Amino acid sequence: MPRNMQKQVVTITLGTPSQGLIRMYHYAAGAGQQLYVPGLIFPVEHVEGAPEYYNRELVPVPLAREMLTMPNDVFPMPMIEPAAE
Repeated sequence: MPRNMQKQVVTITLGTPSQGLIRMYHYAAGAGQQLYVPGLIFPVEHVEGAPEYYNRELVPVPLAREMLTMPNDVFPMPMIEPAAE
């Protein structure tokens, strides 16, 4: 983070998580992949000190360790609908 950048403290209260699949996008060598990995999906119960444009209702956390150590261009997204079997 640049030294002249100001930090803002935001407090987010999370609820009890549910288990589900998290859709993640991974781009490498000019090709993209859509991955579905198991994860915990936390509902956001209260937000304090966040900018007015903060509108996340869920915080997904992948349970696959490899997904947590991937480059910063991977963005987890909780699935709204269950995956087809």
